[in-house]
Amino acid sequence: MSGKRWTVRYREPGGRTGRQREKSFARKKDAVDFATKMEGDKRENIYVDPDADKVSLRRYADDWLAKKTASAGTLESYERIVRLHVVPHMGSKMISQVTAADIEGLYAR
Repeated sequence: MSGKRWTVRYREPGGRTGRQREKSFARKKDAVDFATKMEGDKRENIYVDPDADKVSLRRYADDWLAKKTASAGTLESYERIVRLHVVPHMGSKMISQVTAADIEGLYAR
Protein backbone atom coordinates (compact mmCIF):
# COMPACT_ATOMS: atom_id res chain seq x y z
CA MET A 1 0.00 0.00 0.00
CA SER A 2 1.29 3.45 -0.93
CA GLY A 3 0.26 5.12 2.34
CA LYS A 4 -1.77 7.74 0.49
CA ARG A 5 -5.24 7.54 2.00
CA TRP A 6 -6.73 10.86 0.89
CA THR A 7 -7.72 11.33 -2.74
CA VAL A 8 -8.84 14.60 -4.28
CA ARG A 9 -10.93 14.35 -7.44
CA TYR A 10 -11.47 17.52 -9.41
CA ARG A 11 -12.31 18.69 -12.91
CA GLU A 12 -10.20 20.93 -15.06
CA PRO A 13 -11.79 24.23 -16.08
CA GLY A 14 -14.75 23.76 -18.37
CA GLY A 15 -17.33 22.40 -15.96
CA ARG A 16 -18.75 19.01 -16.83
CA THR A 17 -16.74 18.95 -20.05
CA GLY A 18 -13.42 19.43 -18.21
CA ARG A 19 -11.18 16.40 -17.83
CA GLN A 20 -11.46 14.72 -14.45
CA ARG A 21 -8.23 14.31 -12.50
CA GLU A 22 -7.24 12.94 -9.14
CA LYS A 23 -4.28 13.19 -6.81
CA SER A 24 -3.65 11.27 -3.59
CA PHE A 25 -2.09 12.43 -0.33
CA ALA A 26 -0.89 10.81 2.86
CA ARG A 27 -2.37 13.55 5.06
CA LYS A 28 -5.89 14.95 5.05
CA LYS A 29 -4.59 18.51 5.51
CA ASP A 30 -2.52 18.25 2.32
CA ALA A 31 -5.53 16.93 0.41
CA VAL A 32 -7.78 19.73 1.65
CA ASP A 33 -5.13 22.36 0.88
CA PHE A 34 -4.69 20.99 -2.65
CA ALA A 35 -8.45 20.87 -3.30
CA THR A 36 -8.83 24.43 -2.06
CA LYS A 37 -5.98 25.63 -4.28
CA MET A 38 -7.36 23.89 -7.38
CA GLU A 39 -10.82 25.38 -6.92
CA GLY A 40 -9.38 28.82 -6.18
CA ASP A 41 -7.10 28.69 -9.22
CA LYS A 42 -10.04 27.76 -11.46
CA ARG A 43 -12.16 30.57 -10.02
CA GLU A 44 -9.34 33.10 -10.51
CA ASN A 45 -8.57 31.79 -14.04
CA ILE A 46 -4.98 30.97 -13.09
CA TYR A 47 -5.33 27.18 -13.17
CA VAL A 48 -2.28 25.46 -14.69
CA ASP A 49 -2.57 21.92 -15.96
CA PRO A 50 -0.37 19.63 -13.81
CA ASP A 51 0.95 18.12 -17.06
CA ALA A 52 2.04 21.54 -18.34
CA ASP A 53 5.69 20.55 -18.06
CA LYS A 54 5.03 17.95 -20.77
CA VAL A 55 3.36 20.23 -23.35
CA SER A 56 5.09 22.79 -25.56
CA LEU A 57 3.52 26.17 -26.07
CA ARG A 58 3.34 25.37 -29.80
CA ARG A 59 1.28 22.23 -29.16
CA TYR A 60 -0.90 23.96 -26.58
CA ALA A 61 -1.61 26.81 -29.02
CA ASP A 62 -2.45 24.35 -31.81
CA ASP A 63 -4.85 22.48 -29.52
CA TRP A 64 -6.37 25.75 -28.30
CA LEU A 65 -6.95 26.97 -31.84
CA ALA A 66 -8.51 23.64 -32.86
CA LYS A 67 -11.04 23.86 -29.99
CA LYS A 68 -11.76 27.59 -30.28
CA THR A 69 -15.14 28.63 -31.60
CA ALA A 70 -15.37 32.09 -33.12
CA SER A 71 -16.06 33.71 -36.45
CA ALA A 72 -13.85 32.74 -39.37
CA GLY A 73 -12.12 36.13 -39.35
CA THR A 74 -11.37 35.96 -35.64
CA LEU A 75 -9.97 32.43 -35.93
CA GLU A 76 -7.81 33.51 -38.86
CA SER A 77 -6.50 36.43 -36.82
CA TYR A 78 -5.71 34.19 -33.83
CA GLU A 79 -3.93 31.68 -36.07
CA ARG A 80 -1.84 34.43 -37.68
CA ILE A 81 -0.82 35.89 -34.29
CA VAL A 82 0.20 32.45 -33.01
CA ARG A 83 2.07 31.55 -36.21
CA LEU A 84 3.89 34.87 -36.70
CA HIS A 85 4.51 36.03 -33.14
CA VAL A 86 4.01 33.42 -30.42
CA VAL A 87 5.53 30.28 -31.97
CA PRO A 88 8.72 31.87 -33.36
CA HIS A 89 9.56 33.42 -29.98
CA MET A 90 8.32 30.88 -27.43
CA GLY A 91 6.92 27.86 -29.29
CA SER A 92 9.56 25.42 -28.07
CA LYS A 93 9.10 26.31 -24.38
CA MET A 94 7.05 24.05 -22.20
CA ILE A 95 3.90 25.70 -20.83
CA SER A 96 5.30 25.47 -17.30
CA GLN A 97 8.41 27.40 -18.40
CA VAL A 98 6.55 30.43 -19.78
CA THR A 99 6.96 33.37 -17.43
CA ALA A 100 5.32 36.76 -17.12
CA ALA A 101 8.56 38.26 -18.47
CA ASP A 102 8.19 36.09 -21.60
CA ILE A 103 4.70 37.41 -22.18
CA GLU A 104 5.76 41.00 -21.55
CA GLY A 105 8.69 40.57 -23.97
CA LEU A 106 6.40 39.14 -26.62
CA TYR A 107 3.94 42.00 -26.15
CA ALA A 108 6.77 44.55 -26.37
CA ARG A 109 7.88 43.12 -29.74
